[in-house]
This record gives sequence, structure tokens and C-alpha cells, in this order.
Amino acid sequence: MDSAIWQLRKLEDDWWHWRILCWVRDALLFIWVAGAVLMIADEGDGKTFGFWLLWLGLAGWPIIMVLGHRVQEKAKDVERQYRPYIRGWFSWQAVGWVILGIALVLYMRSFVKPWVMMFSHRGGENSVELAEGRLIVVSYIAAPSTGISHLAYPPGGLNYLQWGSLSSEINSGRSGLRGQTEMRHADGRMLNCEYVVIPLIGLLPVALIWPIAWGGRIRSIERRRKANQCPNCGYDLRESPRQCPECGMEVMRLLDEAADGPEEGQILGHGG
Repeated sequence: MDSAIWQLRKLEDDWWHWRILCWVRDALLFIWVAGAVLMIADEGDGKTFGFWLLWLGLAGWPIIMVLGHRVQEKAKDVERQYRPYIRGWFSWQAVGWVILGIALVLYMRSFVKPWVMMFSHRGGENSVELAEGRLIVVSYIAAPSTGISHLAYPPGGLNYLQWGSLSSEINSGRSGLRGQTEMRHADGRMLNCEYVVIPLIGLLPVALIWPIAWGGRIRSIERRRKANQCPNCGYDLRESPRQCPECGMEVMRLLDEAADGPEEGQILGHGG
């Protein structure tokens, strides 16, 4: 029995090595796709950023496949056993990781070149700018031209309050993350600008909720599986090693497929 437990642990170690390589491979695929999208849809420095992402994905993919070739065959026996935390690309897990990946790409992209979107809300002008890891939301209201602000633009300038002009105010401590200033629009109008600056690093705890919850789910499943419990509902599986009688889920165990009798078809160890 000790030999069987050792073999099981060896197979599961090989399986984990293979899954880690698969996760890195999927991450490189995402990087490749994100770089290709930026190269097509972006311009200037953003296109250059996409180019480097594209080549990072293309260069890393074959390296991962070569490293994974030796453990891939060893992991097949374990891979055939169903795992409740392994899902395909069209699943809630995949959607969660893709959303987190997109957020990380946009965050890094903001340090390369600001991204701006203009929109109208309740009849007023508004802009959202992503720059240097910050999200800047600005509302514009017409103001009487009774003076020129130090943030004013000359004719022919931009039609929004860019972070490049506001950053000196924020970084110098003369203005908070929420405030008000004036600017001259490209068409000559004086605008009163109410802005809110959100440092995206402050949203890091929110971004970590998904990985922490996913990791906790894996840990819970593995703990139940090693304790001879159903990974889905926690039902005791000592009398039913192949399928949970409570929820009907197939058991996550390595079984001796060649065995027929109840004695020979036993669980090899406790999944550790």
C-alpha cells in the first residue's frame, strides 16, 4: 500500500507540474492575442507596446511546450480524472481570468500612452482618461472667461483636461484627488472642470478577490478529496469510492482500472 500511495503522489506531482505549465501557456496565449489587438487597433506608442506583447507571447509559447513535453505524458493518467476546478475556455473561470488579464494590460498600457474617451451625460460634456495608472473622470461646465487659468490651453489645443496638465497640481500636493479648475477649450470656450482622480493601485484589493477566491476553492476541493469526501458537497465517500451518492458527482480519485472486485478496485491512497 505504501508503494501505491507513493505512485499516486508521484502522478499527482507530475499532474500539478503539467497544469502549471498549461496555465502559463494560456497566459502566453492571452498575451499574444492582447498584443495583436493592440497592434491592429492602437496607434503610436500603444502599437509599439502591443508589438512587444505579441512577441513575448510568440517567444514564450514554444519554450513552454518544450518544457511541458516530458511531463505531459506522465500527467495523462491524472488528467483523465475529472477535477471540479478545471474548466474550459467557455466557463466562468475563464471569463474571470480574461477580465483580470484585460485589466492588467490596460493598466500597463496607461503608462505608455494615455487613453481618453469623451461622452455626453445629461446634456453635459464629460471625459474619462486612463493615464499613468490613474483613472481621471472630468465634467465640463461652461464658465465666464474672466481670466486665464494656469491650466488653460491655447487655441488649437486639446478638447479635454489631460492628465499631463493636471499631474503637476496633484503631485505637488496643491490639489487633492478631487477638485476643480478651469481650462480653455480648443474652440476658445472657457470651461469649468470638476475632476476626480482614482489611483488604480488602490483597487488592487478588489482585483485580488478573484484569485484569492479561486485559490481557496482549489484548496477546499483538495482538502475534501484527500479526506475521502466528495469535493462538491463533502459527503463521506468511504462506502462509495467511485461516485458520490449525495450529489452524483464522479469521484476525483485514481482507481485501479484493471481491477474488477471491490477489493482490487480500491482507492490508491488518499489523493495526497
